[in-house]
Amino acid sequence: MDDRPRGKKKKQETSSKAPLIIGLSVGGAVLVGAVVLVVVLMMGKEKPNETDQNRPSRMTPIQPAVGGKNAAPPVNPNPAPPVPEKQPDPPPVIGGVAVTGNDIYKYVIKSTAWIVNAEPGVGGSTGTGTLIDTTNMLILTSLHVVGHSAQVAVFFPIYKDKEEYPIAEKTTYMQKLNDPQVLRATVVERDIRRGMAIIQLARLPPGVEALPLANKSPNAGQVIYSIGNPGGSAALWMVSKGDVRQVVDREWISSGGAGSVVYNLKAKVVETSSPISSGDSGGPCVNERGEQIGVTQGKVRGVDLVTLCIDVTEALDFIDKTCKKKNMTWVRARRAPLTSATR
Repeated sequence: MDDRPRGKKKKQETSSKAPLIIGLSVGGAVLVGAVVLVVVLMMGKEKPNETDQNRPSRMTPIQPAVGGKNAAPPVNPNPAPPVPEKQPDPPPVIGGVAVTGNDIYKYVIKSTAWIVNAEPGVGGSTGTGTLIDTTNMLILTSLHVVGHSAQVAVFFPIYKDKEEYPIAEKTTYMQKLNDPQVLRATVVERDIRRGMAIIQLARLPPGVEALPLANKSPNAGQVIYSIGNPGGSAALWMVSKGDVRQVVDREWISSGGAGSVVYNLKAKVVETSSPISSGDSGGPCVNERGEQIGVTQGKVRGVDLVTLCIDVTEALDFIDKTCKKKNMTWVRARRAPLTSATR
C-alpha cells in the first residue's frame, strides 16, 4: 500500500493538535494571569505599601487596655512618689504621753504668784503675777493690780510634806500677811497705756522657777490655760481652760485695783473664752507648751465668753524697754517648754 496518504494523515493530526496545544497554552496563560492578578490583589490588601504615613513608628508599645471605657491608664514604670496628706498637728507630748491640763498646771504653778496690795490709806486689792526672771527677781502683772502703790505683798504656792499640789486654802496665806518675813516687792515700772506693771522682789523662796514666754502671738482656735486667784473664792491657784477666739488691737477702759483707778488702755489683746474673775488679773495665760502667751486682763462687760489678755508681743516689748531703762539684762527662763520635759 501507498504510505503517502498515511503520512499526510499524520501530518494533519499533528496540525490538528497544534491549535489545541496553543489553545491550552493561551488558556493556561490566561488562567495563570488571572491567578497572578488575584494573588497581587490579595497581597495588596494584606500588605499596603509602606509610606511614611503607614510605616509603624518605633515607640514603646502601649499596654493593652482592659475593661473598655473604664480601662485603667497605662502603668508608669517610674511613678512619682505619692504626696502625703497633711495630718493634723499631734498633741504636745511629755515623756511619750499627751500633755494634759494637769501637766500644764503643775508646770506653770511654780511661776505663779498671788499679789496682795493692802497699803494703809490706799485701799486693798489682790491679783496674780508671773515670775519672768529669777536673776533679777522680776514679776509681770497687770497695772490695776498694783495701782499707785509703791510696794505689794507676794505669795508663792506653799507645799506640805513634799506633796505634789500646793495648799489651796486662802486663809493659810492670809495668816502670814502680817509676818515680818512675808515677801514684799517694789513696783519698778508701769505701762499706763497697755495696762501692765513689773515688780521686783528682794529674795525668792526655794523651788520657784521663771516661766518661758512665747515669741509670737497665739492663733485663733488655740487651746489656752490660765492660772489665777479669784477674789470671791476661798481657794488660790485656780486653773481655767479656754480657746483663743481672736487676736486684735483694741481700746478699752479698765477699772479696779487699789483706789479704784480708771485707765484708758490701748494694746494688742488676745480675746479668749477662758472664764476669768476679779483676782485673776495679771496672771499667766499659757499655751499647751506652758509658754506664756498673754497677761490676764479681765472680762468684757455685757458680753458672754469674751475675756481679755494682753498679747505676749506687748509684754515682750514692755519687759525689754523696762530692763534697758533700769540698766538690767533680762535673764529669760532657762527651763525648756513642757513638750521636751519629763514627768
